[in-house]
Amino acid sequence: MFTLKNINVKQFEEFVNNPDKHIESFVSTFEDTVEKIGADTFAPMLTIFSDLDNIEITIQCREYEDKDEMYKSLNEMLQFYSATEAHSFIFAMDIRQTTYSQKNPGTKVESPTDALSLTFASEDSSGMLIMPYEVIDNKVIWNSDKFDVSTLANDDPSKTYQGEIAELFYLMTHLNGPLFTPAQLLNYYNFKGYNFIFPSESHLERIIKVQI
Repeated sequence: MFTLKNINVKQFEEFVNNPDKHIESFVSTFEDTVEKIGADTFAPMLTIFSDLDNIEITIQCREYEDKDEMYKSLNEMLQFYSATEAHSFIFAMDIRQTTYSQKNPGTKVESPTDALSLTFASEDSSGMLIMPYEVIDNKVIWNSDKFDVSTLANDDPSKTYQGEIAELFYLMTHLNGPLFTPAQLLNYYNFKGYNFIFPSESHLERIIKVQI
């Protein structure tokens, strides 16, 4: 059963009001995706906020074939943050964490952990909520005792997240002006197969995911 009782979500209020509601909407979508389609089927999703209360847009990532293409697609999604001069965003990804031995940092310990990560970011700050889980009979079982928050602006992101995602988030929140207009990006998203919605409420009960 999903619960946030062990996490102080108030620390995310600098990014968005009622962060618990937005966390729950991503979790609901994630659970629904796994139940209906299976494990490892959740596409990265981005919700951009025009201010503390209002969602600008929610974008679901297009399909990609390899790691380089993944980073390219994430960059394309995040361009909308700059184009609208938005306040903040939440980026959701299904990740696999690998623990490293402190005595031998070059060797991975074979104990990977699956987790849903939610990165809250703005030009001023950022933080990541890591929610480990396992899938049994297409049901998500959350390990709420292992939920963890990392402040990417202060902590070493490699302790929580391997890869270059943290650097990408920093780059895309500190662009020197937008490179594209919102209209250009929406036309591009349609062409490349991204899904996106413009919500009419401050938060959603769940995020609509359209399969392509």
